[in-house]
Amino acid sequence: MPDVDRLSALIEPLVAREGLELVDVEVAGSRRRPVVRVYVDRPGGVGVDDCARISRLLEAGLETAAAVPETYVLEVSSPGLDRPLRERRHFERYVGRDVEVRLIAPRDGRRRIVGTLERVAGADEHSFAITVVDPEGGRWTFADREIAKARLHWTW
Repeated sequence: MPDVDRLSALIEPLVAREGLELVDVEVAGSRRRPVVRVYVDRPGGVGVDDCARISRLLEAGLETAAAVPETYVLEVSSPGLDRPLRERRHFERYVGRDVEVRLIAPRDGRRRIVGTLERVAGADEHSFAITVVDPEGGRWTFADREIAKARLHWTW
């Protein structure tokens, strides 16, 4: 399977040159035919034409760098309404919004917390903590290393 960190390092500068932000890279599927999912965004959002353009650009870059096997699937899209939050800057951008946080290990018997992102604190990009206030008024603080996944949360 392709290495996500290596793919991210290759993809980020290509996407940035096009004026877009790399939000996330996922690898799924099988070893024989992996699916590489790339999520990009910019203020005002991205459209189908943006995704098609980035897809063509990334295909050439990934194949030239031999970062993917001969047969693979590349999907480029917007992160959507329930966009993932991975980096400190993502969390900072959405302070005051509802989030869903899934923890690596349960805390007080809970592995999933939904609430309002109250604050982001910490020394740097790679060592920070978030505070979430749940609907019952409970306040939860998690170090970035405790978070398995975090997303914006929408109530439909």
